[in-house]
Amino acid sequence: MENKFWETVESIEPGFGWKLFSVGHILWLALGALACAGIAVMYAFLPEKGRRASRITIAVLLITNIVVHQIFFIVTKQWRLDHLPLHMCYFGAFIIMAHAFARKHHDTLAALTYAISLPGAILALLTPNWSVLPFWNFSGISSFLYHLLLIVYPVMLIAGGYRPQFRHLRPALPFIAGTAVAIFILNKAIGTDFLFINGGKTVGWLRAMTKIFGIYGYLWIFPVIMTLLWTIQFLPFYLVERHAEKNAKQANVQDTDVKTA
Repeated sequence: MENKFWETVESIEPGFGWKLFSVGHILWLALGALACAGIAVMYAFLPEKGRRASRITIAVLLITNIVVHQIFFIVTKQWRLDHLPLHMCYFGAFIIMAHAFARKHHDTLAALTYAISLPGAILALLTPNWSVLPFWNFSGISSFLYHLLLIVYPVMLIAGGYRPQFRHLRPALPFIAGTAVAIFILNKAIGTDFLFINGGKTVGWLRAMTKIFGIYGYLWIFPVIMTLLWTIQFLPFYLVERHAEKNAKQANVQDTDVKTA
């Protein structure tokens, strides 16, 4: 197993990986969930100075992971065009870094960490494309840790009191759409599949969808999936906010009635 430590998804021979939801996979997920919960609880009790330091720490760890991975590919002569940091989870890290280093509270960036980083990382951990690698492998271990950090960040924000609302995300929708179009064109030009919008080549269930709907029919599935996913993510917070507003109005009416009585 030692001689496979530096192998990558592209270079590893068949037979060294593990099955989804095997004991080792479940153990990674369980330990990751416990770590996320522990960090979120700690963050909730920190003063703002400590919270900002925590946010910056997560952001620095993410960018360090990206840089180290790029250096690793170059040094081992395994770098390819599709190793450029343009996949969805890389964008999640860039958004987190922008939020972490922002001088003022930024609801749109906070909403993007919740809408982009969180679901993408959860899906990646549940159906990792690095499962072809052994558990004791540099690229596999760093991928697990990287995606866990993507989850930790928005969970920390929520634990600290941030409540995602779709109105926070709305200003970023044109940017998201424009980025998707630009990446689609880039993929066509250089033969990559960043954001999995040119066929989902490395994700089995996405690749199966292209066979069912065709490449262009497959593209229309993404807005539908994102709409359903964001509805599930944001609707509970919206309902809670509306309920709180309703209770506040009722309390104000009762106070007014008492004063005028």
